[in-house]
Amino acid sequence: MMFEKMAEAMQVVKALEAVYSKIYLRDISDNTVLYETGNLQQNMRPSATHTIYLKPNDLKITVSGKNVDVKMTIPIEIHGRNCMLELSQESQNSLNQIIELSITDPLTNLYNRRYIDERLPIDMQTCFSMDEPLSILFIDIDYFKNINDENGHIAGDLILQRLAELLQKKIRKGNGWVARYGGDEMLICLPGINNNIAKKISERINKAIENHEFNLENIKIPVTCSIGVQTVDRNTGISSVSEILSMADKKLYSAKRNGRNKVF
Repeated sequence: MMFEKMAEAMQVVKALEAVYSKIYLRDISDNTVLYETGNLQQNMRPSATHTIYLKPNDLKITVSGKNVDVKMTIPIEIHGRNCMLELSQESQNSLNQIIELSITDPLTNLYNRRYIDERLPIDMQTCFSMDEPLSILFIDIDYFKNINDENGHIAGDLILQRLAELLQKKIRKGNGWVARYGGDEMLICLPGINNNIAKKISERINKAIENHEFNLENIKIPVTCSIGVQTVDRNTGISSVSEILSMADKKLYSAKRNGRNKVF
């Protein structure tokens, strides 16, 4: 993730403070604390443009009695300066709540890739044992890079959040689930739904997205999506998660090659 100004990066940090009780930003070279929760240090008030690159993070969960401590570290680079963003959340709540946090995407509040990897094989096995189909919807925002380039990454994040809300409203609880696969790609799993119904659901979602007003600071940003639909059952010969995801991904790119804003 890239930010052109430190102020934009701090907006993300402030948003993270709604989830994590403690946040530190340290300079790796000398372990200097550049930022801590509620206190922006003077030497982090730059006049120059800054770019922050987020790299893969580590997640550590420590359970001690009723106390659960979740710590996440994210190495970042700020204007050539190697730093470490440390996120910490201490809780006396149940372990179930901490597990829920670990399978939830913090930006969109959808399920995350970890949840997909854990839940999709279970749903596939359950559907196959009951001789029912399972459908996957792969959703990708059309020209999302242009949205970011023209309006900024903060605007792009808001688009993702509002799209996530829209998708959750379109999928009834208990009929399926919605997850963020990565970047601007969303995944919807519909156990027990055949291909014809899945495509009808996809068409309704596509039209709802196209007609929805994504307004940011009184500026309307047109948003459309392409959707790839893949249905499997126990007779299709597809038994692995990687296979069904690969096939759904190919359908998605077919939709894009055929003009975008389409269901394939």
